[in-house]
Order: sequence, then structure tokens, then C-alpha cells
Amino acid sequence: MKVAILGTRGVPPKYGGFETLADELSRGLALRGHDVVVYCRPGYGYPKRAKLAKGLTAVRTPSIKSKFFESLTAGVTSALHASFVERPDVVVFCNPSNIWALKLLRLFRIPGVLHMAGLEYRRVKWKGIGASVLRAATHSAVRSPIDLMTDNDAVADWYRETFNRELHVIKYGANAPTRNDDVVAEFGLTHKGYDLVVARWDADNHVAEAIEAHALSGIDTPLVVVGFTDKIDEYGARIRAALANNPRAISLGSVWDQDKLAALFAGARVYVHGHSAGGTNPALLLGATSGAEVFAHGNPFNREVVGDNAWLWMTVADLAELFRSFDTSSTRKAEVLEAAVSARYTWEGVVSDYEVLLESIVGRK
Repeated sequence: MKVAILGTRGVPPKYGGFETLADELSRGLALRGHDVVVYCRPGYGYPKRAKLAKGLTAVRTPSIKSKFFESLTAGVTSALHASFVERPDVVVFCNPSNIWALKLLRLFRIPGVLHMAGLEYRRVKWKGIGASVLRAATHSAVRSPIDLMTDNDAVADWYRETFNRELHVIKYGANAPTRNDDVVAEFGLTHKGYDLVVARWDADNHVAEAIEAHALSGIDTPLVVVGFTDKIDEYGARIRAALANNPRAISLGSVWDQDKLAALFAGARVYVHGHSAGGTNPALLLGATSGAEVFAHGNPFNREVVGDNAWLWMTVADLAELFRSFDTSSTRKAEVLEAAVSARYTWEGVVSDYEVLLESIVGRK
């Protein structure tokens, strides 16, 4: 079976969940004897076609450099290339905004599945034309006969209740971070001597709330903040103000080296997870398998991952109380959480589930 993966920035992963999925899925399918093509954006610096491993090829297609339209244009150019050059048996297309590019592929009798991620068009960061396009794409997708999928049962429930549309659910995979005290020391930190928040500076990730709650708690343990936004907006200003008002908060900016980021997770006492936009977030899986206690925003998407094995919060006051009470409480949940998540979220299982789904789609051609 020849499989193409489209709609991500590329491999190896440098940015987010879709890129990690593309990396793990492409390598896993190639090891099982399938021929896999991963489409990449120009920023990866590959030649137009690069052989990465046996059965695994990266193809670079052009796109317009823009916060929103880069994804759309990359989707179209990769779909055209797949239609005329690669001719895969089936595609995995990430991001609901690529529904029209997937429909283009279907005109050339190339079927596929569209990964809807979370509740993308409802995210606070999308405004104006970006939100309108994502809303239109979502409505177009749910009304089409195309197979749709997500990685979170709560997201699938929302689509069922809102649009009466069924989605395939294939979980994400967890790679437990490895302890590396030398890397932690490079940042001036010590093992279990800090709490951690890792997120882009979008309002639905609640970074400012985490910093404000930490300040309100009055605890001495520093809060390390990883993540930076290149846009100056009202929420970014709130984060900067929260950092300025919390002398125990340490902002590291973005940490793109995945090994160093993993070491920061493995060294943390507490990982604070504020993501609330839906889907299974890779950072939550890292935190859950790191050995740190997890303080997670209590939305249904996060609750699906952590169950009763993490500390949940909804407000700044809730989170401040968790920080305050942690040192005086003897109750710990990290060990049970790590075991549960490690057993449930495996890349081997993810690859197997995708293989079954893709073969069933090919069988319907």
C-alpha cells in the first residue's frame, strides 16, 4: 500500500502534534513494508524529493508564507503533486482546513481520511477570515462522504452531538521523556526543583492563568515557562505582565530541541497543562509519562487522558490552591498516571489502527 501524509509542516517533528504523528506513523508504516510519502513545507530545507529511509520519502512543495494561508496553499500544492506525480493508494490529510484539497484528490480517484484535530474553528486565536475559513471547512467536511477522524473520544462526541457526524478515533502515542540532569542544569535548574508549563501563547492554553495562579499561591518553587508567541496581542501582553509580576516565574522562551524539552519534562516536580481547545495534546502525554504530578485544566478532552490520576482546575483560584496544598499533601498520583497513559497511548497501537483504517478505505475504492 502506498500512503501519503499531507497537511503537516513535515518530518522530523519541530513544531507540534501533527508533525509528531506524521513522523511516527510514516516510520511505523514503512517498517511494515508500506511505501510512505510525507509532504513537507519549504522550511524543512529538503530537496524536492528526499529518500529518508527504506520505504519513506519526503517531498517538498511550495506554499505562501502566511500565518493562516501557508497551511491552505501547502495543502493544495501537495494535493496536486500527489495527484499527478506520486499517485498514492490512500492519503492521511491533517487539519480540517484541507478538506478542499482532499476533495481535489478524490477527483483523481485518490481516497483518504481527514484528521479534524480538536475544535479548531472555535479556538480563540482564530479571528476574522481565519475563523470563517475554518468554520466553512468544518461544515464542508461534516457534510461530505469523506472519512473523518480525531484522536480524542470527547472530540468525536462533540461532532456527533453537533453535526450528527461519526468520526473514527485513533489515539495519539506517548513517548516517555528521559531524565537528563545535565540538560536541566544548562537552564540553571535542578531535578524536581521547579514546576513547568509548556504551551504556545494562545488564550485557550491558559499560560497567563498558570503564572498568575503560581504568584497567588506564594510558593517558593519556581515556575518555568516554555513557549513564546511572535504576535503582539492582548493575551500576549497579559502573559508578559504576569511574568513581570511573578519574580519566581522563569521564562525560557521556545525550546525547539526535542531532547532538551523532554529533559525539562522529566525534571519537573509539577507539570501544569492549560490546553482546552480539544484533541489529545502531545504535551499532556509528555507530562503524564514524565513522573511529574500533573495539574490539568479540567475540560473533557484532558479528563479523557488523565482520568482521576491528575489534579484538575478550572480557575486561577483553583490552580493557586493546588500549588499551595501540594507541599502539605502526601497524596501523589504521578506513578499511577504514568502507568495508565503508557499502557493506553502507544505508537505501535496507533500505527496498527491506522493500517487497518487505511486498508479498509483502499478496499472501498
